[in-house]
Amino acid sequence: MASVLAPPYDQIGPETQARLYEMSPWNIVRLTLPREGYAAARATLDAWRGAGIFEREREPAIYPYQQVYVADGAPVTRRGRSSSPTSGPTPVPRRTGCGCSRRPRPIWASSSC
Repeated sequence: MASVLAPPYDQIGPETQARLYEMSPWNIVRLTLPREGYAAARATLDAWRGAGIFEREREPAIYPYQQVYVADGAPVTRRGRSSSPTSGPTPVPRRTGCGCSRRPRPIWASSSC
């Protein structure tokens, strides 16, 4: 599994990117930080889906994850969760009623209007 995983894209320098490309032709860096640009990343994703390498979940799911990497010389552990997309639009919880003229924003957006 390690050969297809990558650190967060903003933690990847040119040397790390090259190493990740060499590790596997299916390393996720080819989608998150592609050498050839994001149009090529889309083509890669489409090819992976067509070959059955990357496929949509049949049922909605939530996956916990943990990333451990080094940033600025210090070890960092990032824990979170990722969810699979559903077959239709996903409602986003919105905050309203603040009295301002701005559009409603996701609840995780800044609390200041």
